[in-house]
Amino acid sequence: MRQLILLVALSVICAVVVAVQASNTNPHGKLKWDCQDCHTPESWSALRKPIQFDHDKTGFYLAGAHRAAQCIGCHKNLLFNHVGTACNDCHADNHGGQLGPTCDNCHTPQDWQG
Repeated sequence: MRQLILLVALSVICAVVVAVQASNTNPHGKLKWDCQDCHTPESWSALRKPIQFDHDKTGFYLAGAHRAAQCIGCHKNLLFNHVGTACNDCHADNHGGQLGPTCDNCHTPQDWQG
């Protein structure tokens, strides 16, 4: 009888642990990278220097001036995978839409001057 009670108690504890872990969601959305690629074990707010995250593996290669940009320039909130990849998703259109959405006809990520 004692073993049965112990087994039931252990099962309940395991179920609670699984439920708590399932309820903890990543504030950055569904990502396939380890938290420690960017964060330190000491604090979630303290970022690793340098960050070990490789942006190139996301499918959006950081070329030219994008490589030196601050992350928050395009990632306006914590859901990192909810960022557009069109130029006007992060950059103001100084042409007021008159030249269409193909900025790369005149500009490159190396330098917006041409």
